[in-house]
Amino acid sequence: MKFRTAVGLCGALAGLSGAAHAAEAPVPRYTLEDCIQSALTRDGGRQNALRDEEIGAARIAQVRAQVLPDLKARGAYTRLEKQDPMVFGGQTFAATPDEQWSAGLDAEQLLYSGGSVDAALRAARIYREEKALARRQAEARLRRDVRLAYYDLALAQRARDVRAASLEQLENLVRQAEQKFAARAISEYDLLSARVRAGNERTLYVAAERDLALARAALRDRARLPEERFTVADDLPYIPEAASLEDRLRQGVPAHWDAQRAERDIGLRQADVRATQGAYAPALRAVAGYGGQKPPALGFDDDGWQWGWSVGLKAEWSLWNGGRREAELREKRLELDKARTTREDVERAAALEIRAAWLDMAHAATALVAARETVGLAERGLEIARVRYDNGLATYLEFSDANLALSTARLAEWSARRDHLAARARLDYAVGSEE
Repeated sequence: MKFRTAVGLCGALAGLSGAAHAAEAPVPRYTLEDCIQSALTRDGGRQNALRDEEIGAARIAQVRAQVLPDLKARGAYTRLEKQDPMVFGGQTFAATPDEQWSAGLDAEQLLYSGGSVDAALRAARIYREEKALARRQAEARLRRDVRLAYYDLALAQRARDVRAASLEQLENLVRQAEQKFAARAISEYDLLSARVRAGNERTLYVAAERDLALARAALRDRARLPEERFTVADDLPYIPEAASLEDRLRQGVPAHWDAQRAERDIGLRQADVRATQGAYAPALRAVAGYGGQKPPALGFDDDGWQWGWSVGLKAEWSLWNGGRREAELREKRLELDKARTTREDVERAAALEIRAAWLDMAHAATALVAARETVGLAERGLEIARVRYDNGLATYLEFSDANLALSTARLAEWSARRDHLAARARLDYAVGSEE
């Protein structure tokens, strides 16, 4: 007896300790904005997109350097084998000095290149814009995916709660059926029917718990959340769409991410054509230098440094290179034509994506209105069925059917809410929204 008491006391203390531990570590509750910010902070794809944007800025600096002066410092030292003085015509000439030094500064500035450098600079700027666009698209895609995963989890929580409420209702009726059967107020068939319906609902509840765990894992992975156990706000608000399909198409097609990328690709191809055309023109550079050497040049009898400066112009013009320039120019123009055709295809695909998302949203809105009405009818039907069952005017089968109808209607309403929000998330992404 004492042993049992001690075991019971230990169990009670362990329960209190577990309860205290649970109280210290409550399950966190995340909002949609919390999940989005977590994803933006921790997602590796976004970090790489930021690095690509910095690479674009570095390329602009590289191209801009071509139009800035190029300044170089030079220096040299040479030691020669010792030589004897040279005698010629009765005169003695000093031998070449054993050590020779030279130093100087040289500057070169590109003055004209047929527009090639300007075209390259424009291409570099477009490249940076494209990388900035890619970064914003990665963020928008991340927001869309987090929103979809968040809505799926919110629906899974609602579905689990609906199944739990339905199961509790049916289990209560099973207990009532057992009492009535013991009092011989109902038949064994009615009791078995009650147990079967409760068992079927229990299976659906277990499936809802599984779906909830999968949805939670999906959101945790997408939003990079640290906790394995958490909840989200599951209100799934309904936000009516104010813009018409025509307005969405007119504004959204040019702003579609792929359409923006196609437009920049055309700009890059145009810059390539202009840079290739610049090869037909001469390249003109200004050159300048200041330097000295020790000993001075031949003819100077001085052991010190001899300094001097020089300025000039240098021109280069490729007159013929076997037709390579013409072939390159034709290639660049064909690439430009391909980019323009690709833009047309992209715009058609963007219009189809926007139309599909808008129609899905409109369908979900219609389904939501119908589901709300059905929920009201099902709730009233369940109240009537409960009164009839309590007064012996209806069978358990009639009540369980009414309970099932209410659960189905509630799930349909929340599914329509999720579908409407998911369609809006896909529409926002398709029209280039960054919110």
